[in-house]
Amino acid sequence: MLNQNETRHIFMAISLGILVISPVFLLLVPSFIANSLYQEPNTWVVVVPAKVYLLYGLGVLFLFMATLLLWVLSVSKKSKWLAAICILISILFMADGAGRYVGVATDGISFKRGWRRLISTIRGVKLSGSDIVRSRMMVGSQSSISILRMKR
Repeated sequence: MLNQNETRHIFMAISLGILVISPVFLLLVPSFIANSLYQEPNTWVVVVPAKVYLLYGLGVLFLFMATLLLWVLSVSKKSKWLAAICILISILFMADGAGRYVGVATDGISFKRGWRRLISTIRGVKLSGSDIVRSRMMVGSQSSISILRMKR
């Protein structure tokens, strides 16, 4: 015999699983996705900005909230709608995080800043060597700091 509470217990297990797995997910997945999407043969390194980890964290939080709502509210009609909204918000946060990267290659630096820039330009911004100026700042009498900045 199936009990009415069995589906609640399944969502309880899923929410606890998301809670336990999320730290490992947040450490590994953003850089893996950025490298998978934006790594090219002449690219030295693809780095994800700190904001990407925040966006993925919010996405995982909304995913956790979706399963938690289904568990706490006993898989009612209202909880299903709230969970669907939470899952959509989670997908939006993670998709925005996947759209942000900084890549350093032999021909320049390329980066994307998310959906705001994606709407105006389909491709990411590419800076060549002639667009970047190297400055030196003296710190003390013997040491200096090199700073890379864009030409205006």
